[in-house]
Parts: sequence; structure tokens; C-alpha cells
Amino acid sequence: MAAKPVDPGFNVEFLADLADHAHKLINEFLALSANEGERATELIAEIQHIIAEFRRLRPPATFVKKARVRVLRAVEPCGVCGRAVDRSAGNFAATEHSVYHTICLYGRDQ
Repeated sequence: MAAKPVDPGFNVEFLADLADHAHKLINEFLALSANEGERATELIAEIQHIIAEFRRLRPPATFVKKARVRVLRAVEPCGVCGRAVDRSAGNFAATEHSVYHTICLYGRDQ
């Protein structure tokens, strides 16, 4: 996705005023009673407009997330018992950061 250009008149004070106004609108929305549906709809529309303005004014991204490659080892320690888990055996469950014996994780073989 291409970064959005910043307005030449980018002003932190303007963003702070927008945030303050949004905060006041949200507080007003929360204070409404259930029978004030029309005013609630108006407030939601105004808050959506402020959010759209924030998105339009946001500066371009300065950092790009790099894809991480994780090398899987054939034998890793179980996250519960610490003994080696042989991935070739098939009786394990894995997450992004750890691997577990199914018997340790679930209390029974699956």
C-alpha cells in the first residue's frame, strides 16, 4: 500500500484539536439516553468524519515490517516437560514460538 502524502500545512496542534473534539463527541455520545437515537447517529457520523481526517493527515510509514523466517529444528524441547519433541513422530502441537507433546498439552495422545 502506498503511503499517503502529508498535507503541506501539517500541524500537530490541529491534530491535537481534532483528538480533543473527538474525545468530547465520544463523551457526549456515552452520556446520551437510549431514546436519543437521532442525536447518536449525528455524533457517530461526526466521529467517523474526524477519523477519516486523521487517516488523511497521517504521515507516511517510516518503517516497513520485514518477513521473518523461522527455521524449524527436527528436535526441540517441549514447552511443558522440557524433553525433546521429535517432529517426525507427529505426536506434537506447535505454536509460533514453542512445540509441545500432545500428551503434555492435552493430557492424552491425540
